[in-house]
Amino acid sequence: MSILLAAAVVQAIPPSYPVPIAAPPAPPTQPGTREVRVSYIVDVDVHAEGKAIWAGQLRVAQGSSSMARSDVTQAPIEICPEARPRYIVGMSSGRFRIELRPERDIDNAARIQVSLSWTRPVESECPLPPGTRTIEFTQAVDLVPGRPQTITADGGVTVRLVRH
Repeated sequence: MSILLAAAVVQAIPPSYPVPIAAPPAPPTQPGTREVRVSYIVDVDVHAEGKAIWAGQLRVAQGSSSMARSDVTQAPIEICPEARPRYIVGMSSGRFRIELRPERDIDNAARIQVSLSWTRPVESECPLPPGTRTIEFTQAVDLVPGRPQTITADGGVTVRLVRH
């Protein structure tokens, strides 16, 4: 009788390790039902103060942004005789950065965020070191193929975008 009682006790104790649970299989995917993310080219022209700041093409796609930047450092045109040497070497003449970032909203694949930063030198009188001024913005636009969009920002900065 004690053997039968011991067998009943052993059967009543649940296992101490996790029991694997089988998940149902994923539904089959139909060929061609996945969303295709197509990249496209955007012509970008940035102007300010009557001159071109940057012009070129950037390729973007849903979930993938593009960026262009430049950084120019050079000595000033005229060196002030009273200026300390550390103000002459490595004076920044300008920085530029633009980024095109498509929105994650699948319902509006044409919408992108445009972020721009432009830093330019500001002349100062001798013996003061030169300074800089920066314009920055982030703005959403809808880019429909073939229809140009222009953003006008502070300081007379204009950004013209054309999606191919």
